[in-house]
Amino acid sequence: MPDFPLQPIVLFTEYFEDGSRVKVADEGGTESFREREAQIWAEAWTTPQACAWSMESWRWPVVAEYCRLKAVIEHDPGANASLVGQLHRYRDQLGLTPAGMKFNGWAIAADEVAEKRSERVEPGPAVAPVRRLRAVNGDVE
Repeated sequence: MPDFPLQPIVLFTEYFEDGSRVKVADEGGTESFREREAQIWAEAWTTPQACAWSMESWRWPVVAEYCRLKAVIEHDPGANASLVGQLHRYRDQLGLTPAGMKFNGWAIAADEVAEKRSERVEPGPAVAPVRRLRAVNGDVE
């Protein structure tokens, strides 16, 4: 999984004091947001589609934007419909929906060897190594 390619985001709290608007960095909210953004990033890279993304580094900022937008929407349950629609467009572009997979020309193959991989193989009897001798020309001391 590559490092998150976008600049960190800072959240602010705004309030009025003596009739003036005051804007202050929200350190707790910022840290919480960044942690969730990192979780979404890590989750995205566990998908089968991540195999294709790993070969196309130009997609990494798009994956990051998807993760950031998802975190924004989760952070604000009242997020407007256009943001939610944009999230769906990112999912399509990244192949995270059936339509997006078709658009990208991708298919996820069934893991045909999963059953064999999970079987435990019992070790056979130990076999002593066979020493082989060969003739050498010349004098041997």
